[in-house]
Amino acid sequence: MFADVRGSTSLAEGMDATAYAALLNRFYKAARSVLVGRHAIIDKMIGDEVMAFFLPAASGPEYHRIAVQAAHELSRAVGNGSPAGAWVPVGIGVHAGSAYVGKIGGDGVHDFTVLGDVVNTAARFEAQAAAGEIVLSEALYQEVAGEYPASEQRTVELAGKQEPVAIRVLKHDR
Repeated sequence: MFADVRGSTSLAEGMDATAYAALLNRFYKAARSVLVGRHAIIDKMIGDEVMAFFLPAASGPEYHRIAVQAAHELSRAVGNGSPAGAWVPVGIGVHAGSAYVGKIGGDGVHDFTVLGDVVNTAARFEAQAAAGEIVLSEALYQEVAGEYPASEQRTVELAGKQEPVAIRVLKHDR
């Protein structure tokens, strides 16, 4: 899962650095609360983005469903679906599949991370998500379709992918 603040350059331009840092810290706190509560592993907090992953050993056998639920909870945590609307614009991408999980690096500098096509695809899904949207692969959506019947289907071209990809877009109604 990738969750990214939309329009962060414009947000930063319109506020002083301390206020912008406070906004991002509030977003990170909301993300940590939701993700840790769902037994996600937060891989990185990069600038204005959070990258997390879910493992069956940590989240249980329903970890795909839990990942989508966590995306919805995070979207709500930033105000989507509320009468006041979002206090920070966030787009979220979620994908599921096999990945490398472990340490990478060398020469004394290592990072624990998750890598592979599934991670790259999730990042591309997040790039497709407008503020307030959660973008899922069609296959992942089929696992949770009963819980989220109101979705928009799109076919998109993703950077680096040979073929167009079917996605589903979930949004919060007010």
